[in-house]
Formats: sequence, structure tokens, C-alpha cells
Amino acid sequence: MLASLYDSLGSVNATLKSYAGYWWALVNPAIAYPSANARLLIIKRWQACERQLKDVKPYKRPTREEQDVIMNALGMARGFYRDPFRDALFPYGDYS
Repeated sequence: MLASLYDSLGSVNATLKSYAGYWWALVNPAIAYPSANARLLIIKRWQACERQLKDVKPYKRPTREEQDVIMNALGMARGFYRDPFRDALFPYGDYS
């Protein structure tokens, strides 16, 4: 879906706003939840997550410190309970 939006809109910013429903919330403020401004904050958290994850090296087992970077980055995008997600993402524990 995101690739299709990007192909038609041509920019990452417009794609994220469309995916988040920002434009709809902007023209329907009375019924939009979250509001258009709240959706912009959600997009900013997605972008913060992306910036952090760009430092992660792919195709390598992460050390405990690298796991923390990944978990912190994902937490920027959306709040979640860390331990179950850490177990799911890193089922073999520390790879030091």
C-alpha cells in the first residue's frame, strides 16, 4: 500500500500523511480522531523511528546494545510492552 501511495504521490511526506489519514482528518475535524495535528505527531514518531533504525546493520545478529537501539526506535513509532516484543524479535536472547 505504501509503495502504491508513493508511486502516485511522489514524496515520502505526502505518502505518510495519506497513510495516516491526515488529509481526511484535516477536512473532517468534528469527527476525526485522532485529530489532524495528532496524526502529524504520529508521523513524526514514525520518522524518528526510521532515523534510529538506519543505524542498524542488516543481516547480522544484534548485540544486546543493538537490540536496545532497535527496541527504543520501535518505541518511538508506537508504544508497546517491550519484553514480549523483544522475545519475539530476538528469540535466542543475547548474541554477544
